[in-house]
Amino acid sequence: MYETKTLLTIVALLCAILAYYNYLKDIFKGNTRPHAFTWLVWCTMSTVAFFSQVNGGGGVGTWVLAFTAVMNFIIFILSVYKGQTNITNLDWLCLMGAFLGVALFTINDSQVLALVIISAVDVIGFIPTVRKSLTKPYEETIVTFGFTSLKYIFAIMALENYSFTTVYYPIVVATTNALFVVLLIQLRLRIPPPTQKAAAKKRAK
Repeated sequence: MYETKTLLTIVALLCAILAYYNYLKDIFKGNTRPHAFTWLVWCTMSTVAFFSQVNGGGGVGTWVLAFTAVMNFIIFILSVYKGQTNITNLDWLCLMGAFLGVALFTINDSQVLALVIISAVDVIGFIPTVRKSLTKPYEETIVTFGFTSLKYIFAIMALENYSFTTVYYPIVVATTNALFVVLLIQLRLRIPPPTQKAAAKKRAK
């Protein structure tokens, strides 16, 4: 059983590596512009969720969240210098809501309610990226979010102890990432790539 869980953890980590490799590559190419607020929230929440899984006896399956927390922090730092610069009032509202959630988490004694809070905060952190993507769907690396969803599915399978405290957060994140992939596909079907759009405008003139 332990060998199977370890193998599933390795598969989840490989998905994570592929996800972050493609995202980092696109950041340095200038194709992807991450939103700093989103990645700040995610690096914070993934760190909290990691310790929650450890306390819940998640075993080797917790390695995935540990790696995720580190990479989310790296992308947050990069997003400050290479990310989205158009910060709206909605973005600030989401960030304040996220920090309010963190404050509620720190004063809450119920581990179950705490996980619900951090998962909700994680979803709130997604909003600035979704808002940006509604008009700029090509500024996010779609394959990254697909691999991230797969990563959490394998990570759940790799857990040694299944309980609300170990599975709730990864289920929420896997679902939101999968839904974001669907959203990006739909948006890209309606909105042409920037180069095609520019060419179309030029031909219209």
